[in-house]
Amino acid sequence: MKRTVLSTILVLLIHTCFSQILLTTSMECDLYQSPNQEAFSLLKIPPHRNVEFVQYLQNGWFKIKFEDKTGYIHQITLAYCDNYYKTIQINSNNTEFYNKNRIAIEKTNKEKIYTEKLWHKDIKVSYFNKTESLIIEKNTENKLPPMLSVSDVRFVDNNGNNRIDGNEDCYISFTISNKGKGSAQNLKFKVTNNSSIQGLEFNSISNMVNINPNTTQTFKVPINGTMKLTSGTANIKISFEEQMGFQPDPFELNIETKEFIKPNLQVVDYSFLTDNGIIQLGLPVQLKVLIQNIGQGIAENVNVSFQYPSSNVFPNGPKDFEIGTLQPGATKELIFEFVANKLYTEKTIPITTKITEKFERFSENKQVFANIDAKSSGTAINIASNVVDSKVNIQVASLTAEVDKNIPLNPTKYPDRYALIIGNEDYSSRQKGLGAEVDVAFAVNDAKIFKEYCVNTLGVEEKNVFLLTNATAGEMHQRIELVTQILSRLGNKGELIFYYAGHGFPDENTKEPYLIPVDVTATNLSAAIKLNDVYKKFSQTGSKRISVFLDACFTGGGRESGLLAARGVKVRPREEIVSGNMVIFAATSEDQSALPYKDKQHGMFTYFLLKKLQETKGDVSYGTLEEYIRNNVSIESLKINSKAQDPKANVSTQAKTEWENWKLK
Repeated sequence: MKRTVLSTILVLLIHTCFSQILLTTSMECDLYQSPNQEAFSLLKIPPHRNVEFVQYLQNGWFKIKFEDKTGYIHQITLAYCDNYYKTIQINSNNTEFYNKNRIAIEKTNKEKIYTEKLWHKDIKVSYFNKTESLIIEKNTENKLPPMLSVSDVRFVDNNGNNRIDGNEDCYISFTISNKGKGSAQNLKFKVTNNSSIQGLEFNSISNMVNINPNTTQTFKVPINGTMKLTSGTANIKISFEEQMGFQPDPFELNIETKEFIKPNLQVVDYSFLTDNGIIQLGLPVQLKVLIQNIGQGIAENVNVSFQYPSSNVFPNGPKDFEIGTLQPGATKELIFEFVANKLYTEKTIPITTKITEKFERFSENKQVFANIDAKSSGTAINIASNVVDSKVNIQVASLTAEVDKNIPLNPTKYPDRYALIIGNEDYSSRQKGLGAEVDVAFAVNDAKIFKEYCVNTLGVEEKNVFLLTNATAGEMHQRIELVTQILSRLGNKGELIFYYAGHGFPDENTKEPYLIPVDVTATNLSAAIKLNDVYKKFSQTGSKRISVFLDACFTGGGRESGLLAARGVKVRPREEIVSGNMVIFAATSEDQSALPYKDKQHGMFTYFLLKKLQETKGDVSYGTLEEYIRNNVSIESLKINSKAQDPKANVSTQAKTEWENWKLK
């Protein structure tokens, strides 16, 4: 009897106060809506029942309370959403409706609390006569659980170098499989950066999804590097939450990051051109500018416009230019033609070259002035004049050294002559904790241009040249061994030219010099290349002639900064005794550093080596070449770098009496 009364009261209360309320399952709701007082008003609860909005909870649920006919205060927790899956109409006139739909009466002896439950999908309605409250809540009982697992985790970046670069869009993708018998409900994942890396952008929390049994879903998590990105390794953790607590295990990724590399666009040179060499009013003037990206980053969406006085100066051709992309070191020559009329009264004509690029922050405008040297006097023109106007010989400035161009061509080839060329410049990106100051400036350019001289001037066949840039220890060992085997098979017919630009370093105890690959630190020389071993390998081949050019020092110093600059001391390396038919041209003596020639974008030693080969077209004796390099480098290094650098030659015993007469060509 008591249970029947409770059932009747429950139905009457719900009908009286909520005849228009639809109870819905939140499983199909957009849970990113935020129910509030406005959402509460949409429930259309009869106003005479003293219903009050109590509290917004979370995930679409909120509380209300009301007073029934008997004076009891009831509190209800329910969800509201427009896009409901299915509803139950509460109808007090049909009590049997509830009886037929599994009204369950439960009794707890300990607390003597009677509970009535109306079950439908994931909705549970409970009435507790002890607290006299009515609660509508989600039901998670008797549901089959999902079984979730993560697979196929991948990191994808735009440029394909498997790291997050500054200003690069990337993403992490993964697949979640549900092999359980129940659906995963309201699954979401959380992304956290558990490292000190700054400048990463990503959404920390995802939208919620459901995954049905025996199905899979693939997700993408965008993660982008900004221009404030710092270099290092980012630890990205992705964890999960599922409504019933059956979320998959979290996973972590360690991803290398690289700070944004800036371009730097500048007008590096300019000149004014006229037909007669004089800037005059009423006659066209050409402004020729040379624009270069002197930064290490790629410049994109590059545009150039020329600005001029608004009065009495007129463009005589295009004034806006679309360049597009400029790689590091790349240049673009532009010509802007203008004319000032005879009403122009100033002595100079200011012209501004305005450069813009993708980010509008990595370019520098330049204003130049055209000096008006003479004004037209208005005298009559002699039609019969045979005077030929002189032309101004304008040499456009070049951003590369003269030795990089007009390389002499020698049609003669020597099939048994080989060249091994190594240029190690970039140490900082291969070794954590090193700054750009330890890099060997222009070493790659040194190696590439020296290769051009070997092929075009010194008679080495292209297929016989082995060029390595930014070489690792493994790559250097492999190429040295390969060349050694080739020369051993040629015997006294073979010839070798070995060139190296990069860091050298001495063992502090034995003073023995080493060549340093880009992935080897100066504090661990076990993986470095022992210079004496290289000499021995080459000399034991029995080759007719071995010529070595070393634009490196072995004191611990370097072109800009040594690998252990903080040590503050230099070690004088031991001079090696070489054998075989070998001559070594070394860039330095004793404890000196091999220095750069920045204006020429070469090492000081390499620049004068190339210059002599260019001047003589390769037809120069070793003695003359050694004297030229030594004299010029020793003087120019003091003038340009304010430091001494004295190249020297080291000659094997077998070649002592004849090396000075050897020729490369």
